[in-house]
Amino acid sequence: MSLAYAREKFSVARYTLASGTGRIQERLRDAWVYSLINVMPERDLPQKHLRAEFEQHAARITSGIPVGQEGTIAAYINTLSDEEAQEEAVWILSFIHQIADDGDEEN
Repeated sequence: MSLAYAREKFSVARYTLASGTGRIQERLRDAWVYSLINVMPERDLPQKHLRAEFEQHAARITSGIPVGQEGTIAAYINTLSDEEAQEEAVWILSFIHQIADDGDEEN
């Protein structure tokens, strides 16, 4: 896989955020669970700074302590206020531009 795969997954996440139903937390959860969790930084993000930034966000998003049947992503996102969830969504949109602008350069 490659940066093209990461771009595809982030595009799907953007669509989920924009067109999904429910609160921002639910749409953010779906964007991660159904798309972004599949991005493997070492494989899909050739530039070190992109890998590091993605890994930082993924580590935080997956750090929740599950209650009942929820997973770690839902557990973390369920603790976010509307404003915090919106900030995470804005990060996704910003990161899309970074991976579009950086091309397939290796660094």
